[in-house]
Amino acid sequence: MKFFLSAIYIFYFGLIVGVSFLATPVKFRASRLTLPIALEVGKETFHVFNKVEWGILILIIVVTFFIKKPHFQIFNLALFFLLAVGTFYLLPKLDQRIHLILQGEQLARSSLHQFYVWGEMAKLVLCFFAAFLLQWKWS
Repeated sequence: MKFFLSAIYIFYFGLIVGVSFLATPVKFRASRLTLPIALEVGKETFHVFNKVEWGILILIIVVTFFIKKPHFQIFNLALFFLLAVGTFYLLPKLDQRIHLILQGEQLARSSLHQFYVWGEMAKLVLCFFAAFLLQWKWS
């Protein structure tokens, strides 16, 4: 069961890398992809990914309960906090900005994207260390 939980953390790690740090930045390098379309695709991608993340987190919490390692709930609580902030604060704010940009408004730079990226990086660190501790420290 510890191996399964570790695999879930690593899977989540890989999804974050693939969606947030690979596919999303690359999309903006495509010369024929207009900014409005790229923003709309990004918005849809992150909303679907957000639902997947909640599913993964629920699975992680359930499996953590069954392996009887309650100290891992600290990792899960941190992941929950980061995901909740993204879901209920950052994504709605970023959606508002996308809506305004698509209406042609010129917006001042915002730190919202940076906060989102820092949150994604924090989730990567949490997933990595949880998987590492499961496999090597507490084998």
